[in-house]
Amino acid sequence: MFGGSNIGRRKFISGFTGSAGMALIGEDKAYLWTDGRYFLQAEAELSGRPEGEAWQLMRSGQPGVLEPGPFLAKIHADARLETPVKVGVDPSYITATAALALCAAFKGSGAVLTPLCGENLVDRVWALDPTHPSSNSNATIVPCVPHSTIYAGVTHTEKIGMIRGEMRECGAHATVISMLDEVAWLYNIRGGDVPCNPVSICYAVVTAEKAHLFIDERKLVRSADPKSNIFSHLAAADISVHPYEEIDAFLLQLYEFCALHNHVVFCDHNQLNYRLYSVLTGQATSTKPAASTTVLENRPSLISLPKAVKNEVEVEGTRQAHIRDGVALSAFLYWLEARYADPTAPRLTECEADGVLEGFRKRVALFRHPSFETIAGYGANGKGKLLPELRAHIFAYIPLST
Repeated sequence: MFGGSNIGRRKFISGFTGSAGMALIGEDKAYLWTDGRYFLQAEAELSGRPEGEAWQLMRSGQPGVLEPGPFLAKIHADARLETPVKVGVDPSYITATAALALCAAFKGSGAVLTPLCGENLVDRVWALDPTHPSSNSNATIVPCVPHSTIYAGVTHTEKIGMIRGEMRECGAHATVISMLDEVAWLYNIRGGDVPCNPVSICYAVVTAEKAHLFIDERKLVRSADPKSNIFSHLAAADISVHPYEEIDAFLLQLYEFCALHNHVVFCDHNQLNYRLYSVLTGQATSTKPAASTTVLENRPSLISLPKAVKNEVEVEGTRQAHIRDGVALSAFLYWLEARYADPTAPRLTECEADGVLEGFRKRVALFRHPSFETIAGYGANGKGKLLPELRAHIFAYIPLST
């Protein structure tokens, strides 16, 4: 899940730099689960850990490889321990679905899922290291800016109205949106908090009467131009702004209100983190709903489908983006052919070629950043079944030949 320093925790503790995986730290051994795209990369990176760190790669999806929940339950059952074993998780960085699946897997085994609220154990170690984000006093605050209707095709006011219509039809008083791309789409805003993604780290809550945005307010910068003024943009749709850290207290109040008035809140458990799930299921309050009342209802996100159905403006924007990128790629290929026509010119490695290509793309209008880190593999770095899925810097660079 996206979220501030969470982006680097697994990398710091295990050395694994892939985009998908789960680390499990035991008393005398550590485990890393990842999928087939990253088996070779994980092997190389785990083997490079300092002596004394016993890491075992768990190849997800392979025969005989249990997923974390069943794996932990089996270990506890095999050990025949008399006392429960607490399995700690940071509830901010595990989805409700994943946490509930762990609880189900642990049932009857003696293992107990234990949310560690208020402190991440990796941070306790990482905070002593200069690579921790808090060590960078010069970290840039990337502004959150309006996304013009010229590119969106539909105003944020219209989108919020459409979502409220869905809520009324389904009988929901409110919906909580925790996916960063969905908040960006709904409120027509863009940011730069996550590499290769134009999003800001934030939450949104839409109720029958009001829309709310929870964000680090330092990211909201006033502009003299009304079209680029984020405050005017949010006010136009009557969106209330709150400090990012106030989301828990707000949802607690929402839970208590809905419990009292028999209202329902829609959330997608595949998206909502376990911390906020606990708030919305009454685990953070002494106020309990009536026995017949369930405040939190697990529903597919109300944003996903309308976001996926592109309007004519968005479709045309996609076409124009491909045309512009095609111009950049054609210019790069022309430049590369001209360079390699000279036998005395130094040969480029795949990573150097990627850098040159990105330079051509940066010259094109409206370019912001790549949509993902380039997978550049040539020769031996590109022949293996899995190697094209790995970043080129894992291996020795190979010069391109004609």
